[in-house]
Amino acid sequence: MQVMGIDVSKDKLDCKISEVEKAYGCSNSIKGFNFLIKLIKKYKVQLVVLESTGGYERDLFRYLWSHGHKVALLNPRQVRSFAHSLGRRAKNDLIDSELLLLYGERMNPTPNEPVEEDILVLRELLTRRNQLNKMLVAEKNHLSAPGVSSMTRKSVKALLNSIKTQIKAMDVEILKVIGGNESLSEKSKKLSAQTGVGPVLMVTLLADMPELGTLKRNQASALVGVAPYDRDSGTFQGKRAIAGGRVRLRCALYMATLSAIRHNPIIKEIYLRLVSRGKPKKVALVACMRKFIIYLNTVLKEDPSQHFMAESV
Repeated sequence: MQVMGIDVSKDKLDCKISEVEKAYGCSNSIKGFNFLIKLIKKYKVQLVVLESTGGYERDLFRYLWSHGHKVALLNPRQVRSFAHSLGRRAKNDLIDSELLLLYGERMNPTPNEPVEEDILVLRELLTRRNQLNKMLVAEKNHLSAPGVSSMTRKSVKALLNSIKTQIKAMDVEILKVIGGNESLSEKSKKLSAQTGVGPVLMVTLLADMPELGTLKRNQASALVGVAPYDRDSGTFQGKRAIAGGRVRLRCALYMATLSAIRHNPIIKEIYLRLVSRGKPKKVALVACMRKFIIYLNTVLKEDPSQHFMAESV
């Protein structure tokens, strides 16, 4: 299979192609994208492999996909782990493009489809809202610090009011995006109707887990990072541990589950039962998080056959 690996930076694209000794470079622009399409056609490339680079790859990914080319978008952690497995420590643009080429040839990653534009906007707004919240906490801490002068206090209060106004504006815009998209609007109604799902978790699920409602149980828990993994070797049986997953989503689910174990009778019953069996409280909490996300995945399915929260853990 002919593969093209492309390393993406802000202004430049470097690429390597299967069985082609020469490396190519071009600008990260429409002109550069068209040059790459010519190479794809010339060398009969069947799969293009990119790495997520904080958004710089977004336009290229959409452009190639819109022209009918298969593109696999990789998590940087996957690529670095692959590099370490090959004993490669050096890193530059040309090396990275060759590494992406090798990954594509050996691992044959599944091509991705572009994320819906409204979801990308939602992610951006949610990111900004989280940034504003962090600023809000920082300024509140300044206000409560000892020995704050009246002038400083006045400045902090003015900034706090400004930040709160901007957070409200973000909330309005987020609801506007959701309301203007039929699919997102329908999902938001179903999620918001569930006990324990507040506005923050609802928006985070829509933005960071668009697959919700199409996944198997183990896939849903793994994407959030609450799936237990074995740690066994020979006769040794280690404790199961969670790993990976989408951090922002897991944090939102964690906070929602803390509330759910107090106010959602089903989640509360599961939590208390596990603690009564001698499970550490954090283990019981993670189990409830796993049960919660599996349940929400079921809720968004077209024909949910059963409510998994009611099952034993």
